[in-house]
Amino acid sequence: MLVKIQTSLNKLPDSELLSKGGYILASMTGNAGFPNPYPALADVKSALDRFETDLAAASGRDLILVAVKNQSRSALLDLFTRLGYHILSVAYGDTPLLASSGYSLVKAPETINITHPENISVRNGLCSGQIVCRVKRIKEIRLYKFEITTGSPETGPEWASTRSSKCSHLFTGLQPGTRYWFRVAAIWRNEMAYSQTASLHAQ
Repeated sequence: MLVKIQTSLNKLPDSELLSKGGYILASMTGNAGFPNPYPALADVKSALDRFETDLAAASGRDLILVAVKNQSRSALLDLFTRLGYHILSVAYGDTPLLASSGYSLVKAPETINITHPENISVRNGLCSGQIVCRVKRIKEIRLYKFEITTGSPETGPEWASTRSSKCSHLFTGLQPGTRYWFRVAAIWRNEMAYSQTASLHAQ
């Protein structure tokens, strides 16, 4: 699995940001793996020193001094984020090199080969005008789209859809005696894969 670094430090409290920032700066100084860091480490050090000074000054909770501290914190976070992206582009997945930067390592989100939902089935529900549509659960999938239409799939009908985290869905308010067609899509990020269609007359 591809390993990356946590480029954003904005969730760290002020004291931890100061500590983490100093650790990153020390790790990057003289690091042969990153001969030309961007932003320049001198700029990062200047922003870190400014934040440390402003943090100490704001310890008395004076509103103006706290606002100044927050401003220098924001500027420092921006520099560390840009430096993090630079490190990612240079290291290009080299885990030891990424670790040497001082940033925290994180695993990149997994990618999967999305598959078409199988074993689609439809059955009438307990009450009139209800139909339950179900597909075989796909382990990695957390979102499905259930679609229904009264037009034959061969004619390119308009499908009404609803999304669910479950692999089954109860359609209600259907017209008894009307034939409905169903299909289900597995959704992974911006990708979708559809099942075959199934049909049933509502009771």
